[in-house]
Amino acid sequence: MDPGWKETFDEYYEDLTKGIFDTVFEALKKNPKRTFSVSIMSFFSKWFDQLSDQKQKQVKKLVKRGQLEIVNGAWVSNDEACTNYEDILLQARVGMKFLKEEFNILPNLWWSVDPFGHSSTQAYILSLMGYDRAFVSADRVPRNDYRNRQRNKELQFIWNPYPEKKYLAQKIFYQIYNHAYYNLNSWCLWCFDQPSTKEMMLSSLDSFVNTQKKDHIKGIKNILLLEGGDFAFTQAERCYSKLDDTLKYINNSDSGYIVKYSTMHEYYKALDREIDSFFKGKETWPTTTKDFMPLWHDGYDFFWVGFFTSKPTFKYLERLTSQRYLAVSKMAALLSLASDYPYELDNMVGYLENAEKQIALVQHHDAITGTNNEHTNNDYKKRLSEATEDIFKAAQYIMAEAFEGKGHRVEENFEFCVLDNSTYLDCPILRTSFKE
Repeated sequence: MDPGWKETFDEYYEDLTKGIFDTVFEALKKNPKRTFSVSIMSFFSKWFDQLSDQKQKQVKKLVKRGQLEIVNGAWVSNDEACTNYEDILLQARVGMKFLKEEFNILPNLWWSVDPFGHSSTQAYILSLMGYDRAFVSADRVPRNDYRNRQRNKELQFIWNPYPEKKYLAQKIFYQIYNHAYYNLNSWCLWCFDQPSTKEMMLSSLDSFVNTQKKDHIKGIKNILLLEGGDFAFTQAERCYSKLDDTLKYINNSDSGYIVKYSTMHEYYKALDREIDSFFKGKETWPTTTKDFMPLWHDGYDFFWVGFFTSKPTFKYLERLTSQRYLAVSKMAALLSLASDYPYELDNMVGYLENAEKQIALVQHHDAITGTNNEHTNNDYKKRLSEATEDIFKAAQYIMAEAFEGKGHRVEENFEFCVLDNSTYLDCPILRTSFKE
């Protein structure tokens, strides 16, 4: 689910995402075998916050028993080329804060199937944050690299970005899914106008499994089959009912397959057991250190590099907003640590939390990259403008409290000067008066 692309975040939520979560929630309650995975907390948290207390408790039960799986856990699926490392950390922290407060969980599996290439810096950051696995799509890896790995059975590997610098040495297990990040064509459960028969679905499963066997370690029996895509499951009960019938048909056939609902965490547990048995505890995975950029695909004579520089003014606006947020948040931290200033900080914290959510949102791989339409980009700009206002309000509060704590009384609000090349004669840094 893209939190902004051809439509804005709010438009996607109202038109599609809310309905998906609503119908999936009801479908999961009907059958405890059904599962669903969520990765984008910006959408999920908005939906969860609007639920009644009773429904929130039911969602927490689904999460606790593993039916509703949380992967990634960050606010968005961030771009890995145009983002700054501080903003990557910020957007991950915003999502994790929500998960920790509401569900008391922190995912260790990073799901990143749509960003336009993958960077070694991202792998390093993930390892420092406690992730031990990352899952990416073949569609988002340079085709020459993917083909080599496919031929050499190296689609699963250890990424160690800085092996020559021991003080930076961090490793993380990556898997490249050797298919697009959405379902097989004949397994499109929500294509109601072109329904597939069970026989067609079994036939395509045969082809898929044969490809997987060729590309992975010989002898591995657990094979992952993804079901879903961008804004899939808009009518979840119809999708799940069709999948229920299909699984029953395949499992009762003479195909030899056992197909079941699962989650990413269940898949990796089963895979780990197989690998431990296969290698007898002495497995040695291939390693890599380089970036998976720039991205290119078969049949095209161009690279995916335009987004490095597209919409430069928007990229500048994001950087500027982020810088201001970081500066003011440091001021807030110092104020909160000042034990002789027992201030009520709720207002200040609220302003900063509003700002960081907007900054986090534009780290999305169709936001900071500029790969969105003008309508959506204008919405992102508006959000950054609102974030700037909240940052300035927090700064005003901090400055006023700091001066009043020293015995001064501030009669007027502090004002920020946003004209970087001006002087105080043109744009006073502050307009206030003090009285002892």
